[in-house]
Amino acid sequence: MAPSARRALALAALAALALGACRRVSAARGGTALLIRYELTVDGKVLESNFSGEPIRVVAGRGDVPPGVDDALEELGPGQEKTLTLPPERAFGAYDPKRVETTALSALGDVGRGLKAGQKIFGFRDGKPETALVTSVGGGNAVLDFNRPLAGKTVVYRVRVEAVEPR
Repeated sequence: MAPSARRALALAALAALALGACRRVSAARGGTALLIRYELTVDGKVLESNFSGEPIRVVAGRGDVPPGVDDALEELGPGQEKTLTLPPERAFGAYDPKRVETTALSALGDVGRGLKAGQKIFGFRDGKPETALVTSVGGGNAVLDFNRPLAGKTVVYRVRVEAVEPR
């Protein structure tokens, strides 16, 4: 092979490597901001979707989306879409029975008056904001579930990257 042909092949190989590196850079890395569309389905029912609206801005690695979605965003560039089935540990965590507590209504102050099953209450536990679902009320007590609403559920996300913002 002539030296000019070898040089042309070497330049083509370098160009291909550079193009591949650019594609990888365009995918999400920790701290990279992306505009995404997503659809969240649980047990065959769509719970959330922004495919008919505006994309949302998320920052990779910041916890804006569940860990399984964050990992998938690393593989996607603008215009790419993926459907993910995420087990609880890659989505909203396992259901923890220890996060269900029985509390005296009197300990809840004004919040405890008229409390009914199905309501959500907001407050602080150990200095952190928490939300609890009231699962039952009776006998002067309320049973409060501090698990995330989708804890223990396998979820399906369809996610599409619309744009990757330059760093």
